[in-house]
Amino acid sequence: NAMTDLVCGCAQLAPKPGENCRQLGERKHKCVDDAIKNHNDNGGKPKLQGEKGYDEKSGAEVPGASRDWKPGMTPEAYFKGIGGKIFPDGAILDANGNVEQFCEFKFQCPPGVPTRRTKGSNQMAAPSSGTAIQDWTPAKGKKKNQKVRTERLGAKQTPRVKKKPKLITSTDCP
Repeated sequence: NAMTDLVCGCAQLAPKPGENCRQLGERKHKCVDDAIKNHNDNGGKPKLQGEKGYDEKSGAEVPGASRDWKPGMTPEAYFKGIGGKIFPDGAILDANGNVEQFCEFKFQCPPGVPTRRTKGSNQMAAPSSGTAIQDWTPAKGKKKNQKVRTERLGAKQTPRVKKKPKLITSTDCP
């Protein structure tokens, strides 16, 4: 389908020198957001939606909510800004512009790319083996796993999202 095609196109982006897995993943997610905008601007069907933030309790969209950690932002401000919110990577919309299905994108980090920066230094951590499981983010503490949380979000939409959330991974790509 259209969303999978866009995700697979962006999955082809190669790492830049000095880029770690997290940075590459963020760049691929931005690529998908840009491709969704282009798809919609050019009359692509079905209409698609990029990442948006929703209040987890009410299910209401939170205009301006972002998972971006802006330069100079304190950890307190960042975590306050994302607290109580859920950010599906995208959605497939119906003919009326309502969410028909939420989507989550996962990209395999290529072998040899540093997994992250080592905490408290500019050193890169061990390189990726390119074999990490691409799945919904697991439960953590009192927080349910990402798939359950996304299903609950869909149940709070008007009209209710009937389709289960779709996980699109780079292993789904040709």
